[in-house]
Formats: sequence, C-alpha cells, structure tokens
Amino acid sequence: MSTGASLKNVKTDEIRIRNYQNQMERQAEMEIRESRAVHDEELRRLQEHKEMQLQAMRHAYDVRISKEAETMEARLEEIQRENAARVANTQKAGEDELKRLNEKYDSQLESLRTKSEEKVKDVQQQTANTLKLLDRQSKRTEKTISGREGGEA
Repeated sequence: MSTGASLKNVKTDEIRIRNYQNQMERQAEMEIRESRAVHDEELRRLQEHKEMQLQAMRHAYDVRISKEAETMEARLEEIQRENAARVANTQKAGEDELKRLNEKYDSQLESLRTKSEEKVKDVQQQTANTLKLLDRQSKRTEKTISGREGGEA
C-alpha cells in the first residue's frame, strides 16, 4: 500500500471517526432532550393535578387546605426533586459518555497519526538510503568512465 493511499485511509478513518463522534453527540443530546420532555410533561401533569386538587380543597374547606393537600404538595416537590435529579444524572451520564468517546477517538486519532508519521519517517529514511546508494553508484560509474577515458587518451 502506498503512502498516499495510507494517508488517504488515515484521513478517511479520521472523517469516519468524526462522523461517528458527531452521531454519538447528537444521540446523547437527543436522549437528554427526550428525558427533559418526559420530565416536563410529567411536571406539567403533576402541576395541573396539584392545581385541581388545591381548587377542590379550597372549595370544600373554604379557608384551610387539608393535610391531604399538604401531603400531595410534599410528594409533588419530592417527585420534582427526583425528576430533576434524574434529568441531571441522565445529562451527566450523557456528558460522561461523550467525554469518554471523545477521549477514545482522540486516542485512536493520535495512534493513527503516530503510525502515519512513523511510516512517513520510514519512507523518508528509505528514500535517503536509496539516494545515497545511487550517489555512490554514480560516483563509481563516473570513476569507471573517467578511468576508461584516461586510458584511451
């Protein structure tokens, strides 16, 4: 495989890795958005439910809100805290996964870059050795030719 093709393969791999990384970022963002949407909908339903309960309690008890409403309010707050924690944990997990993937692909890119650099150095060394060999052969040929010319004169 030629160096050009090897470099092309490395660039193709880099593009593929970037595309996969972008896909993973989009997927993590989509999961976070979906989790937030579920959380927001649940909060909306819970808040609607809470409002209806409070109105019924106010109407039924006229001035005081019953212990039931206080318990439901506390439960709603607890659910909100739990859901907020769940969203935060999901977001953190997504960010951690994204960070892990970034580090993995950075490492793979660095490895590919290092291998490519080593191959380029090998090719450069081989080229330098070939040039030295050709130079020595050229000098020998020149000596041989000048030795023949000197002998003919």
